[in-house]
Amino acid sequence: MIFNNKKIYLNESNITIAKKTIPISYYEFLNSQNQQNKLLKNIPQKSINIILENSLKTHYKSILSIFQNKNITVKTISLPNKTILYQKNIDYRYSCIILISITLIIWSSILSITKKSFSTIQEKLSKTKKTITLLLNQHNETKQSIFTTTTTLINSLLKKPLLIQTITISPPKTITFLVYSYETNLPYIDHQLPALIKQLTNHKQGSYYEITYIL
Repeated sequence: MIFNNKKIYLNESNITIAKKTIPISYYEFLNSQNQQNKLLKNIPQKSINIILENSLKTHYKSILSIFQNKNITVKTISLPNKTILYQKNIDYRYSCIILISITLIIWSSILSITKKSFSTIQEKLSKTKKTITLLLNQHNETKQSIFTTTTTLINSLLKKPLLIQTITISPPKTITFLVYSYETNLPYIDHQLPALIKQLTNHKQGSYYEITYIL
């Protein structure tokens, strides 16, 4: 595990490992291979911090050697007042793993936000499709010229890089479209009907326009 890093407390009269205190003297632990094997073979983490009783300060090198011989990585050896007696050199591969993990978490968040943005666009396109379908259905139900003209205008606008937001029909002569253009300028509206074009917003990646046709 990347962040496993537990503490072992060594005192003259006992040793605390994994929050369990064993009543064994430090000197017995130091001089007995059997005791060392018994206490350290099942240590839950292989990367630890050791905290020494002040009276054992001069023994820290011997303690370091014991743990290293058992293939246990000692990150630090310190005193209760947090004075550092030994600190392992930084393992840059270990640091890279942490940075890569953080980067993956950030990218995961970005992808999640992007997915939500696509969902919003799809929702808007769906509403536009429903509006167009409704108008086409109205066209099938009536032969009035304004609906026929609206259908022609819709087909014309759909060929342009536009997103139709709303369509307002004001019988008998006015049809108004609210559109969003992805280009910096509104594409040329190639239709014979007179059109009034009003720019509503101004953005670098497109703007909203109101296009009004007079029949």
